[in-house]
Amino acid sequence: ILMVVGALIILIASINFINLTISRGLKRANDIHIRRIHGSSKTAIIVQFMIDSVILVTISVIIAFAIVFWSLPLYENLINKELNILNIFNIQSMLFIVSGIITLGIIYGLVPAYFLLKADSRQSLKGGQVVAKRTGFNVGLITFQYAISIVLICGTIITYKQLIFTQNSNLGLNKEQVLSIDLVPSLKKNLPNFKSRLLENPNISEVSFISDNITQFKQYGTLVIVNDKRHVFKYAIIDPEFIPLMGIELLQGDKFSEDIQSQMGEGYILNEAAWDIMKNSKTKDDGYAIGKRRLLGVIKNFHFESFHNKIEPMIFYWAPNDYHNIALLKLTAGNTTQSLNYIDKIYREMAPGSLCKYQFIDEEFNQLYTSERMMVKLLGIFSLLAILIATLGIISLSTMAAETRTKEIGVRKVNGAHISDVVVMLNKDFLKWVTVAFIVAVPIAYFVMNKWLENFSYKTSLSWWIFALSGSLAFVIALLTVSFQSWKAARRNPIESLRYE
Repeated sequence: ILMVVGALIILIASINFINLTISRGLKRANDIHIRRIHGSSKTAIIVQFMIDSVILVTISVIIAFAIVFWSLPLYENLINKELNILNIFNIQSMLFIVSGIITLGIIYGLVPAYFLLKADSRQSLKGGQVVAKRTGFNVGLITFQYAISIVLICGTIITYKQLIFTQNSNLGLNKEQVLSIDLVPSLKKNLPNFKSRLLENPNISEVSFISDNITQFKQYGTLVIVNDKRHVFKYAIIDPEFIPLMGIELLQGDKFSEDIQSQMGEGYILNEAAWDIMKNSKTKDDGYAIGKRRLLGVIKNFHFESFHNKIEPMIFYWAPNDYHNIALLKLTAGNTTQSLNYIDKIYREMAPGSLCKYQFIDEEFNQLYTSERMMVKLLGIFSLLAILIATLGIISLSTMAAETRTKEIGVRKVNGAHISDVVVMLNKDFLKWVTVAFIVAVPIAYFVMNKWLENFSYKTSLSWWIFALSGSLAFVIALLTVSFQSWKAARRNPIESLRYE
């Protein structure tokens, strides 16, 4: 996605380059056509345009490299990854860059040359036809620019909205103030004592032992046959404290109990997704038996993966301590540092030479959406960049439009038109183009972001206000930009305006 967005940014910048080249060429139109009258060939003029463009693109690439070197630490911090800038300087990359410079230089030279040379020499000397053709072409480019900008703004808002949705949705468990600790083999042999030592600290209210981190429950599956159909249930080894510690709701039946040790080898617990499959089993009269084990209870579904995936059928066993690799600790709020120091002290005492590796459960869940958070930041930056580039383009076009209507503005003011009338006249066309851009952008943004949201099994809605807000932002920015240029043109002395042509 980010590569596509980067390509769109380059496309927007390319449109601006072409617009500015045409505008610059218009000021040289008389010179160009005088050269044509005196025998210069179209080929020579086109080649000159292409050479100028290649030189400008080359300078731009050099400046871009300087910016990349300067901003690399910021970008690495943004994506939380270290990059080696020297990887750019290999044969393949350099060939790509050189070919890109030549290709873009040719395109940037051909397009303006085509429009300038197509005009009639005599009309060009009058300054009329070239401007008309330029305006029609550039209007399409500016509209396209703003359409891309609106799509990017929509994408940023929707991505952020989905990220907030994942953070605020009920996961079916309480992940706050729960610490996950890796258990080394020497410690697993003495878990009861480790647990009792931990609970001596008043800031540690509960301790549970499980087979894997909650976000890693997806790793292991077991084959369960229900009514002659094969199903794969994810499974985890837990202890009686896991369900209450994590605040998971028991829907029916019982949870594991320390008072009934026989449950360790004879019982199991299902989540709702697994129960929906198991409840119609032929083994109902036999306690929904799976081997020697019988169903004890059903707990409410809880998320142990990202929202990209549906909650899968899950079965929970209670097994001896050898199967437990993770300790979960419920900490009281406000004394986290003291609690961590105490935990580290006990860990080192009971497992000498071992490093106490821990992580909070909420951090584990946050890591599931690292790419989405990075995308929100980068899309936001790209959206601002796209709007900035499009705004520069519309400044150029509005300035040229005002210049081509200088005499008309002077006549209107002599005949009693107010500054506001002139501003409205000049603004009307530009705002119409932004409206067209909005109409084009909305279905594109809806389609693209709806496809992106299909990657999530649990997702936010594509609310109408997202598109309205995106269009409004683009509209307001364009309005302010064009109004300022129109206001400057409208304040011009009408006598100067009438002399302009």
